[in-house]
Amino acid sequence: MKTCSIGYGSEHTGTVHSAIKEVFYSFSLFRQDCNNNTLCIKEDRNGNIWLSTSHGISMISFINRQPKIKNYFKTDGTLGDQYHEKAGCKGYDGKIFFAGNHGITFFQS
Repeated sequence: MKTCSIGYGSEHTGTVHSAIKEVFYSFSLFRQDCNNNTLCIKEDRNGNIWLSTSHGISMISFINRQPKIKNYFKTDGTLGDQYHEKAGCKGYDGKIFFAGNHGITFFQS
């Protein structure tokens, strides 16, 4: 049986994620150099949560049920830092795509 999860983003107050029957996690990306304007949320096939924001992309992984945040910016090789609302998808091959002012950035999961 696959575990279901719930995630939602907000403007200015961060992101919340939970697997059903588990603890809710609240993330403030502002402390991690991204901002809290979550624009799109996608989950990869490994259970990592990917977020595009108004300034960068964040990947939240869970190691021993503890969240770890890794951020990606233009300086890390993405095409830019500004992304658009609801402009993301997961490809059939597992790639995660986000669209922004600069074009489309993707990650292999």
